[in-house]
Amino acid sequence: DPYKVALRVLPMLLVHVAWASLIVAVRHCVRFSKPWAVSPLLHTLLGGVLGLLLAFRTNQAWNRYWSAAQAWSDVHRGCHSLARL
Repeated sequence: DPYKVALRVLPMLLVHVAWASLIVAVRHCVRFSKPWAVSPLLHTLLGGVLGLLLAFRTNQAWNRYWSAAQAWSDVHRGCHSLARL
């Protein structure tokens, strides 16, 4: 049920939104002598790692789905064979 998932995820999502908003508010209110400088390399590396992680997880999910589909096919085939007797 998608609504149950949304209800489980929503509180943590709101915590992360509040945390990010707090960081942005502090950044805008407090003037630092040195501006934040984040290398674009960090974004590139994290994006690449995240992409590989998502591809790996998707592949695992597909393998689990395919194994379950094959098992269900075997059950269906067995029931069909029993029905013929």
